[in-house]
Amino acid sequence: MKLKQQIAALVALALMLMGGSAFAVTVNLGAQPAIVSAINIADGSAADLTLQSFQLLGTNENGDYLIYAYQNCFSVASAYMNGIVASLPADLVSSLPNTADMTSLAYGSRGEAVQRLQAALKTLGYLDGSVDGDFGRGTERAVVAYQAAVGAKQDGIVNPLLQMLAISMADSVPASGQADGATGQIEVQPVANEMLYAAIANRVSVNMQPIYNANLTFNYDDMTGKGLISDGTILSYDLSEGTDISKYQLTVQFGLLVRDNEDGTVSVDPAIVVSCACVHRPIMTEVIIKSDTARSAAPIQDLSSTLSGVTSVESGYAILDDQMVAALANSVETGELKIRINGRYHAFDVQLDSPAIAAVSKIGVLAQQIKF
Repeated sequence: MKLKQQIAALVALALMLMGGSAFAVTVNLGAQPAIVSAINIADGSAADLTLQSFQLLGTNENGDYLIYAYQNCFSVASAYMNGIVASLPADLVSSLPNTADMTSLAYGSRGEAVQRLQAALKTLGYLDGSVDGDFGRGTERAVVAYQAAVGAKQDGIVNPLLQMLAISMADSVPASGQADGATGQIEVQPVANEMLYAAIANRVSVNMQPIYNANLTFNYDDMTGKGLISDGTILSYDLSEGTDISKYQLTVQFGLLVRDNEDGTVSVDPAIVVSCACVHRPIMTEVIIKSDTARSAAPIQDLSSTLSGVTSVESGYAILDDQMVAALANSVETGELKIRINGRYHAFDVQLDSPAIAAVSKIGVLAQQIKF
């Protein structure tokens, strides 16, 4: 049985419902996002999305899920969303709206749907009038202003998707008016470390005891069959070069990468996870780690990219060899740890400071200890 299946059998994900309407819910996936194939509803283009936090709006007549992410609305086939949706409360999922059951609203419309839309527009600051369920000229002006803000056709007609989106956006604004996503939010909490460790204990070829003793966090993504055991330290570096098109935000995290294999076994390997937010993609290819006289390189694997406006977020990982692990483990003693990320079009050099070296070296020591 694969890890994702075994975890599902062992435990349901812990969920925390924080008020708000079931009409629209913000879902946070924590440190391990899900990668899904989606269709941009605005232009019909296909996109691969890395979902970490998104708003679940409802479903369409085809049974696809409608979401709001990266400032756009997308439809996502149920096959990609089933693992996420299965972690949500059943009553919430069953109450999500379907566009087939909704009608467009326009001047002259009346009723509960109008009242719900008006309440959302008022929360978002577009409607000055009363929430009375009567779609009059004041509501029409508010709708046109809202449509302009979200890039929709400014015709005063609110189709089912725009209704879902308006209510979803309003649900993420608390009473103070500052949108922090606290209201109407569901947090998909990580499964307890003990449960995750139990699911892989008999299928790994490493000594798990040092990992248990280190009290680390195990974040597992059942959509990809991968997880990372780490202390949560994420190193961030601004490597921008002055102009907007030369801005690079690099993040680095060391840990033990857990991978669910096709043969039922589970691999646990020391790894570095790298991510770069930029306008011009570097197409990262390899990582070089240097400490004192030790130097070694490893290829970056599973490189992926998502697009938000003009900014791309490129992510991948590299498995560390024994020399790299030794460099990490000895970095406190040598007082030096440098990382180079080579790419097809750009390269980055970072030098870790003492606090970062202290954190990273622990992963190196742990990687040496888990070998049988």
